[in-house]
Amino acid sequence: MNGSGRRSTLWLLPLFLLATACDDPVTVVVEAEPEEVDTCEWLIPIGIELVNDYFYTLEETDLGPAATNPAAMPESVIALNARGADLDQRAVELECNLEELNTAIAAATEGLESTDPVVNVFLDTVRGGIGTTASAYGAWLFVEGNQAELSTVPMPGRPITLLIGEDAAEGQSGCNGYYFPLLIDGDSLTWDESRPATSTELMCLDDDGNPETALAELERWYLDNLHKVDRFAVDGDVLILLGPDLELRFSSEPAAGG
Repeated sequence: MNGSGRRSTLWLLPLFLLATACDDPVTVVVEAEPEEVDTCEWLIPIGIELVNDYFYTLEETDLGPAATNPAAMPESVIALNARGADLDQRAVELECNLEELNTAIAAATEGLESTDPVVNVFLDTVRGGIGTTASAYGAWLFVEGNQAELSTVPMPGRPITLLIGEDAAEGQSGCNGYYFPLLIDGDSLTWDESRPATSTELMCLDDDGNPETALAELERWYLDNLHKVDRFAVDGDVLILLGPDLELRFSSEPAAGG
């Protein structure tokens, strides 16, 4: 992990900031944030402060439960998400150039990197996230699949999860954990066959320790169909993975009974 020292960021002068992207959290002392942020320039230091806070919060937080159940997201992360939503709203109200804001924030915080891949997924999402609500990045919960007019839903108590990062995805497929490399370009999302995909090989068992055939078949169906996905769409809190005669729907919120 780069930049292991706790950051002492106050408010950062944007022009100075853009010239000082480094391998450690930014530590400069300049003027205070104005009472009312009324320029796009001032959103840059606000965004950098948010990324720094995300980094240290995530480093000190057990994100394991949240990877399989979004309802288990720690309160500290929920509060940071709320700050991010406020930043989004300010950027829209000020009609800022979102690409320029994201680029500046990402450049100033590129040295923040964790040994925990889940932390890096969150960081990448935050760094490129101002105004980009139509993004596949983040944690999702499978709620329904449709293939050739046949509908498939997860089994109660056996969540199927998907955590999408910049170049790979991972999650739980019902019985096993899985990982597969991705190529994302615009709304295109495909399996990167030049790199290996992996999955654990646990037998699907019911609560009594007996083979759970239905769950094993569902898991196989889900993993097989991930190979067929070639694009995605985001509608609010819903991620839709699409392929030939295929639609896999995910939610950022827990499914009822899941």
